[in-house]
Amino acid sequence: MTKQELVEKFWGTYRMLEGPRSRRAPISRTQAGAIVDTVLDTVRETLEGGEDIVIPRFGKFFVKQHPEGSMVMDIKSKAKIPRPPDRMKTVRFKPSRQLVERVNAAVTTAS
Repeated sequence: MTKQELVEKFWGTYRMLEGPRSRRAPISRTQAGAIVDTVLDTVRETLEGGEDIVIPRFGKFFVKQHPEGSMVMDIKSKAKIPRPPDRMKTVRFKPSRQLVERVNAAVTTAS
């Protein structure tokens, strides 16, 4: 799913429904895009600050600090080389148990 598809999905879900009983506020595609941008910027800024992001029933985003002298594998030569200094921190995602179960259930029913 691309960012534009995410905006469209968000906008389609939360735009104002027709009828007098609707309690949802009207939202434009531009506003939906701004909301998605704000969420993604907040995630990026939080991770840059070294903090974890925990979303219940979804998972946890966190920054892993690799120790000095850690080794990585060069894909072309298959040799182990020292981790580059600009790659000492990596962003990781750990899915929640509920998300893993739902994905596995969807894969099982699709097969």
